[in-house]
Amino acid sequence: MQLDNRALKHIPLLEGEEKIKFLHLQNNEISKIENLVSLPNLHFLDLSSNKLSEINNFSSVVHLRVLTLSKNMISSIPKSNLDTFRQLDVLDLHDNRITGKVDFSQHFKKLQNLRILNLSGNQIEEIEMTCSMKSLVELNLRGNKIKAL
Repeated sequence: MQLDNRALKHIPLLEGEEKIKFLHLQNNEISKIENLVSLPNLHFLDLSSNKLSEINNFSSVVHLRVLTLSKNMISSIPKSNLDTFRQLDVLDLHDNRITGKVDFSQHFKKLQNLRILNLSGNQIEEIEMTCSMKSLVELNLRGNKIKAL
């Protein structure tokens, strides 16, 4: 379902649309993640270029494989809010406002199927990679403030 470039301020409640697997909501004015409970079969969600500041309220989309949250105002990666995404294959957080330290054992430990992680274009200063992410094949950290790994 394509709902991009519509000046939406909220994710619409799509009742009766349980079969939706792909939802494009990029280039809107969405500031809060909500109304995903009626989309249990969602596999692809693009919320890039919105006004999101937090990663939360994803507990109902457990089958998500691709999540794009690039070009928002996200300043931190929550330690437990990503645990829902056990099947997530791609996570794109480029060009946000993520700062400080990113610890893979705290932020991404439960994402054992994650293959692609894009954290480029943020303000990340330190990366701690103490956990094994055997599926990860691409990690983009370009354009951050990292001095050493």
